[in-house]
Amino acid sequence: MNNKRLTGIQALRAIAFLEIFLGHCGMECFSASFGVAIFTILSGFCMGINYLPKSESLSLSPWNSVKFGISKVKRLYVLHLIMLLITYIMVQMPDSKEAITSLIADVLLLKSWRTNSADYFAYNGVSWYLSMYLFVCMGAPYVIRGIARIKKKTQLITAGAVVYAAMLVIGYYVSVTPIPIGDGFAKWLTYISPIYRILDFSMGVMLGWIYLNCNKEWVRNSKAVIVLEVFAVLLFFLMEYAYIFVASKYPGLVDNAYFTFTALLLVWVFAVCGGPITKALDNKVLVLIGNLSSAAFLIHQIVIRWFKMQFRIEISENIYLVTVIIVCFVITFTSAQIYISMQQKLKR
Repeated sequence: MNNKRLTGIQALRAIAFLEIFLGHCGMECFSASFGVAIFTILSGFCMGINYLPKSESLSLSPWNSVKFGISKVKRLYVLHLIMLLITYIMVQMPDSKEAITSLIADVLLLKSWRTNSADYFAYNGVSWYLSMYLFVCMGAPYVIRGIARIKKKTQLITAGAVVYAAMLVIGYYVSVTPIPIGDGFAKWLTYISPIYRILDFSMGVMLGWIYLNCNKEWVRNSKAVIVLEVFAVLLFFLMEYAYIFVASKYPGLVDNAYFTFTALLLVWVFAVCGGPITKALDNKVLVLIGNLSSAAFLIHQIVIRWFKMQFRIEISENIYLVTVIIVCFVITFTSAQIYISMQQKLKR
């Protein structure tokens, strides 16, 4: 992928982070689930275009798969431990057996395998994503090697349809069927679980296969670019608008599968089209936010919680909302920039 398209991807990464950040700030019109879906599919897409051409170099031995997963999360692990320590001090968790078990699971990045919401959202609630991503990346060599063997577009479309159908069936089943297996098991199954998340990651890798194997110039040079971009933007806002209604009826779908198609379309548009809308969004501010988004993701929720504790306000109160967003945003990205700068200096 050329540098210009890479900046477009970073701009989309920024949009995904802002979706999560504003949702966690208490703005109900933004869905953190949408942002997470974009992050996961984007990871699969980028890994696909990087590794599909050299898929044979990916070892399928269990130990090498573990090392591959660790290599993808190690740059954020120290930050994860720092945020975990801050949370432990700030929240003053009880020294119960359950709290200590959750702490150990968090340190070892096993959090995404804990099926109770009190466990997978414990301490720094968003760190479940780092845990999930570790195990998804461990499975990535198998996914990439499997998709690399696909030679025909019809085979890829069939595989993608089967994967997406599985996501929809699981989401629908969880929505309409009571699952009395602990508090939060249904959300774990359709949102937290690495087993489920590898499905939308795989969809991202498949999109990477299409990117590598199709003629993209006709898209970039045709009037269809504007139509596709407008459709993607309209679909984005439609998904946001309908989110609360769908969530009340089918909560298992909105955790992930509800946003999958739109997330795939947005990744494609930002990676390929280069039309007027994506060019406008592909600016230095969004690219900078995208570059810092991984570190900011691990930091932002702690900052929001700290702000609430310090000022003892409900973050949804309109009179404070703008101030909360600005203050927490500045603190989050300043901290992310400091961490990344220190990390780069240590590498040198």
